[in-house]
Amino acid sequence: MDSIIQRKNLKFVDALILGVPFYNHFYKKGQRNGLRRVGEVLDLDLELFDRFVRLEPAHDFRIGFKLMKKNRFKGKSAEEVINLINDEKRRFKDIFVLLIGGDHSISIAPFKYFSARARNITILQIDAHLDMRNNDADYMEKASKYAHSTLMRRAFDFGYKTVQVGIRTYAKNEYDLVTEKELSVFEWGRGPIPYIASILKAIKTNDVYLTIDIDGIDPAHMPATGTPVPGGLEWSYTNKLIRELFKEKNVVGADIMEIGSREDETLTEYGVAQLCYSIISYKLLKERGKLRFYE
Repeated sequence: MDSIIQRKNLKFVDALILGVPFYNHFYKKGQRNGLRRVGEVLDLDLELFDRFVRLEPAHDFRIGFKLMKKNRFKGKSAEEVINLINDEKRRFKDIFVLLIGGDHSISIAPFKYFSARARNITILQIDAHLDMRNNDADYMEKASKYAHSTLMRRAFDFGYKTVQVGIRTYAKNEYDLVTEKELSVFEWGRGPIPYIASILKAIKTNDVYLTIDIDGIDPAHMPATGTPVPGGLEWSYTNKLIRELFKEKNVVGADIMEIGSREDETLTEYGVAQLCYSIISYKLLKERGKLRFYE
């Protein structure tokens, strides 16, 4: 198979997958190779024909891939990491950037990047966790407001509307906040699986930012992650939700986070690579008025 990505001449790409190898304490050293391995899958292991659009988008568009160097984050505070990511993102401000990474706190960077438009953007989160803590003091000795368990609280503080999907574990203070503020939360494992149409109806803005923690997807499909939770979105449901989202809304940015790796197994990396290809393809086809799905 031909590679669907290019790593050189990134000034001339139509969209970019930007890998951010910043990981939290849940990941051991050997688990932190997920992003590199996603790049390897994108290079050689995906079929270029998308059966839902019946096209080969990789032949029509130039998709770039860049993996930031790990040593750029060494000794940096969470705020400095966020600024480093946004500095990199500004280099590609005229194209669609899909972030992939380790710690879900990375998503606070694009939330900050788009914050001037926050009130007109809904963040659609696929996740097992609410991530609505104000800080991580209940499980970390040195508390931070920029932890993987706080990103949606920061989104709320920025003024974004939020819709959370796949949720199946949370702390009481998180439950109290989303109940008090009447936030849109679609839980898994309590009652029937929500209709995709109901999720899209809950999104009240045309512009959407999509953030995916892979633990929101059933670990049968995405096992290599930091805090897996049984249950979650099935693979076909996840892809259908993404297709319907791109059909109905304007996705201004996206990320896929908490990507790890496991020895002698590439299921997670393959799944992430497939999601990357789909998200980039649907975005570029939508921009050019060529997005049509064959279900």
